[in-house]
Amino acid sequence: MSGQKHGQVFETAINRQHREYSRAGRAWCWHTMPPFILQQRLKGGRFVGRLMGEAPPDYLVVADGRLYMIEAKSFKGPRFPWANVKPHQARALAAIDAHASGWLLIRSVQFGEVAAIRWDRIAPDWDEWRSHKATNQRAPVGSASIAWGELRGRASVVLKWPNCDYLAVLDV
Repeated sequence: MSGQKHGQVFETAINRQHREYSRAGRAWCWHTMPPFILQQRLKGGRFVGRLMGEAPPDYLVVADGRLYMIEAKSFKGPRFPWANVKPHQARALAAIDAHASGWLLIRSVQFGEVAAIRWDRIAPDWDEWRSHKATNQRAPVGSASIAWGELRGRASVVLKWPNCDYLAVLDV
């Protein structure tokens, strides 16, 4: 299964969990979309459009009067590659921290787990890797990714896949 397919499977599970949160009245959840301009309506709820910018992080969640911005990532190997978090996603997660809380939900296919991690707990590592990349400098060996065990240690919760019930551990 391709990396993109793993990501779709993960987002489908998160969407299912979000429907459960909504049904139970625990949270309001929105799966975000990139900005676009509608160009043509087609039959069956389909349309043709043009992208107008980069997508925000994947989800906005409101629970207990608090706002959370969540980016979902899935990876297959023993280490999570920092390149999986795009610069515009990192900027959005960092910016929301001034008003709310930015999070990553990361699924390790290899270890069969999902970790919920506040962005500010791993942002310095991402920023360091990105600074090397932005200046075309070679990053120190091992700094382009982070071991799953280290990510687990920074997570607020680690769940056994396919469990995605992360809401109880979110904090602002």
